[in-house]
Amino acid sequence: MEWYHYLLIALGGLIVNFMLLLFVWIVSINRKVGYKLIVGGLKLLSKMKIIKNYDKALVKVVQFIENYQKCIKAFAKSPFQFITQLIYAFAN
Repeated sequence: MEWYHYLLIALGGLIVNFMLLLFVWIVSINRKVGYKLIVGGLKLLSKMKIIKNYDKALVKVVQFIENYQKCIKAFAKSPFQFITQLIYAFAN
C-alpha cells in the first residue's frame, strides 16, 4: 500500500469519529433533535432487519438517552464534579 492509502484511511477514521462526537453532543444538548435522530436510526435498522422488535428497542434507547441527558445536566450544574470525573477518566 502506498502512503496516501494510509492517509485516506486515517482521514476517514477522523471524519467518522468527529461525526460520532457531534451525534453524542447533539443528543445530550437537544432533546427533540436527538430523539428524531434516534427514531430515524432505529427505523432504518428495523427496515434493514437488524432490529427485530422496533418498539422494544425504542423504549430501551429512549430510557438510556433520558438518563444520559440527566447526567449531562447534573455535570453542567457542577463544574467541579465534571472536572473531577474528567481527571479520573484520563488517569485510568
